[in-house]
Amino acid sequence: MIQAVCPLCGSPTPYAFLCAPRLDQVSGAEYTYLRCPDCGFVFLDPAIESEAAHYEESGYYSHRPPIMGMAIGPMMGWFNRLRLWMVERAWRRSPGRLLDIGCGRGRFLACARDAGWECMGVEPMERSWRVAVEEYGLQVMTEPLRDDHFAPESFEVVTLWHTLEHIPDPLHVMRNVQRWLVSGGLAVIAVPNIASLQSLLGGPLWFHLDPPRHLSHFTPQTAASLLTSCGFETPEVYFFYPELNEFGMVQTILNRLGFSPNLLFNLLKRNRDGLPSSKAALVLNLVGVLLFLCMTWPLLLLMTWLEEWVGRGGTMVLMARKPPEGLGERQ
Repeated sequence: MIQAVCPLCGSPTPYAFLCAPRLDQVSGAEYTYLRCPDCGFVFLDPAIESEAAHYEESGYYSHRPPIMGMAIGPMMGWFNRLRLWMVERAWRRSPGRLLDIGCGRGRFLACARDAGWECMGVEPMERSWRVAVEEYGLQVMTEPLRDDHFAPESFEVVTLWHTLEHIPDPLHVMRNVQRWLVSGGLAVIAVPNIASLQSLLGGPLWFHLDPPRHLSHFTPQTAASLLTSCGFETPEVYFFYPELNEFGMVQTILNRLGFSPNLLFNLLKRNRDGLPSSKAALVLNLVGVLLFLCMTWPLLLLMTWLEEWVGRGGTMVLMARKPPEGLGERQ
């Protein structure tokens, strides 16, 4: 019998929604996601004891430079500039104070700092934190977020780029984000979209499902409901996100076709634990993937663009403002 309560609405009747394997091959464990019948929120059951262990025990979120780093580096720089363009397009004012929760190595923060923003980051993984501080010279905190970490109205913009799905209590975190924002401030949240075409095609092998690291999964409706319940205005939702959507579609279909799970991702991140144990199996997988992509890449791109166009993109970005009621008092 399931004994769990929905973290968003408190409903005591969530049901088993999806059983999914762990695709990095560190263990053969399977994990069950529950869905709330009242609000539709999807979350992992049972709650894992130590989230950090699932990042550190393998190279899945590797801190080593990726394969083909010379080629990928400029692409990642373009993605960070695209993120910043999205923020500034929604903000429409001069750069101010920006907090990035789950900032990783700090590439986006460094990009924002160079554009004139006053930047602060939070990153719990020590090795990523060290790169952000020592290589990029950023101001980044590594301890877990607390309610009193920042004073009310400390930031004009708070970003969570694929961070919220890793947090056990997204409702509590977003209430703090709302409190830390100035009146009229902007929250930018990017998360996987479990209502996407990719999720429908992939099922338990969807690339962005990623148990046990992804503790929560959102639809556009549940994400909007979370934000409005935390005191934000109704968010704008965007599904165009080339940083992850195209890759997610390709990797999901490869997973479904029976190739080594998350093969391309594990290769790029140098996650040896997630690759076939024998060289022969690795070579066969790579040859098959290359042949498949050579024959189908235009169709895969078209599928990705179509799912974005109809509002079913594999990931989504939500732009939510804190209501400006307090502007008069602050002035």
